[in-house]
Amino acid sequence: APGDYKPGIAALYRELDLPVYPMATNAGVHWSRKGFNLTPGVIVFEYLEPIPPGLKRGEFMRTLEERIETATETLLAEDPAYRPPVAA
Repeated sequence: APGDYKPGIAALYRELDLPVYPMATNAGVHWSRKGFNLTPGVIVFEYLEPIPPGLKRGEFMRTLEERIETATETLLAEDPAYRPPVAA
């Protein structure tokens, strides 16, 4: 499930007027949010295509989320340790 995308990144994007380089990772498969439970495997960090400065806030946030989530889904699908969540 996607995480929360905090509004502070949009404020930095607007104020700094610089490209943003999103990053996707599969780290959640191997390193639990709940403590120091590690699963063997390779953690991958993938830098994505930069988002150029000048987009409106909503467009920037949609672009950021879409790029990160799409790339993360790909990384997860490639990871043999990944177990998709079971629908309730």
